[in-house]
Amino acid sequence: MTLAIVIALSVAGFAVFWMLIVWLISAVGGWRSLAAHYRSDLPFTGRTWSFRSGLMGGMARYNGLLTVGVNPAGLYLAVMPLFRPGHPPLFIPWPDLTVTSEQRFVRSFIVFRFRQAPNASLWLPEKFGREVLETARGNASPAS
Repeated sequence: MTLAIVIALSVAGFAVFWMLIVWLISAVGGWRSLAAHYRSDLPFTGRTWSFRSGLMGGMARYNGLLTVGVNPAGLYLAVMPLFRPGHPPLFIPWPDLTVTSEQRFVRSFIVFRFRQAPNASLWLPEKFGREVLETARGNASPAS
């Protein structure tokens, strides 16, 4: 086997491994179940924040990978393209959301829960979560 073939097979193997891991994270955290109800292929218009962190289902960490958006109709969620396998962009209408403030260990979070996917939840750090809600309230009346 030539070196070029070995390199090509290694790169292909790593790509498949990467996609499998990212896809598994989407299943464990609940993104896949959200996508079954809230997948959005439309361009999002509204206020967005990029490179944000959060937890899905309290288990899957998205450190600096989230794009979060709000507009009068709802909440938009996406991940960076490199992490997109199993993570299509989502748009959740405000009536399908409930929002609570919760403490976990020594950190406070704003937690979003979803009517169509009750086992999934999005945990945003409290300061950022409040900024998202305040911005949304300036445009619409999100659920609380």
